[in-house]
Amino acid sequence: MSHSQLLERELLPDDCLDSTSFIDTDDDAIREISYRVAGAGEPTDRAVRIFNYVRDQVQYEFRAKLSQDEYKASRVIADGRGFCVQKAVLLSALLRAADIPAAIVLCDLKDHTLPPRIVEAMGTETMFHHGLNAIFLDNCWLLVDLHSKVTH
Repeated sequence: MSHSQLLERELLPDDCLDSTSFIDTDDDAIREISYRVAGAGEPTDRAVRIFNYVRDQVQYEFRAKLSQDEYKASRVIADGRGFCVQKAVLLSALLRAADIPAAIVLCDLKDHTLPPRIVEAMGTETMFHHGLNAIFLDNCWLLVDLHSKVTH
């Protein structure tokens, strides 16, 4: 696959609603939390509430995980913490449980705000495979990062 084909890949909203082995939307805890946090209202309002919940209530833990089970949304919610990829998995699961199409996006992100001890340990300011989300709202895909503030 060429670079241009990767950039032109079409992401269909209907393909981003199902449960998967990691985005385990069908888990009872995921469904309950999604319903409670999203509440009623327009999809954008519900998405913002879910985004803020994951950003603010799930502690960021700067530590990659070794087992596949630790990447499941239901495990992240049970642990109450995770790093960017885990939190992106959880956000996708909670949004999908609220019938809002969502996907995970991985990117390399240069982060000038990293503490010097982290930069020294990693040998770079670049966060490789940083976890973001694509959310389908108002007939378009939006790219969101749980490490930013969202107001609506």
